[in-house]
Amino acid sequence: MRIQTDAATTKTVSQGTAAKTTSTTGSTDFQAIYSSKVQELWQNFAETGLTAAEQELKKAGGEDAVRLKKEIEKRRKESQSSQTVQTETIHKYMPDGSLLTITTKNGKVVEQYRKKPHMIDVPDLANTPPKDLTGAATTKVKMKQVPKRNLLED
Repeated sequence: MRIQTDAATTKTVSQGTAAKTTSTTGSTDFQAIYSSKVQELWQNFAETGLTAAEQELKKAGGEDAVRLKKEIEKRRKESQSSQTVQTETIHKYMPDGSLLTITTKNGKVVEQYRKKPHMIDVPDLANTPPKDLTGAATTKVKMKQVPKRNLLED
């Protein structure tokens, strides 16, 4: 249950006997000041193209410093665009025997593909039937396929 005592204070009473008092004027004053300051900063930025820190620097007489900062930022952007593209190719052998190839440019993945391995047949020793003691050679050895890696091929 809420009880309004005056414009500056709101008293909250729960079902028990506990009461809590909070001030609402402080938060509304802060909101008004904050929103007016943000609006002022955006208007100044739209008019001058300078951030708040640059505007303060210019007010303090550092117009040369602001100009120098703009030139440095411009040179940095130009140098980044003219830099060589750094390409990296990574080969990873996966647990299933396939080869995962990842190509990146400047740290971003550009191409990724998986190459299936060449499979060969080998005897499956885990699932072989027990040998017949009579000596008859009628049982066949079961085969399984496993990846064959050739490092010179990749």
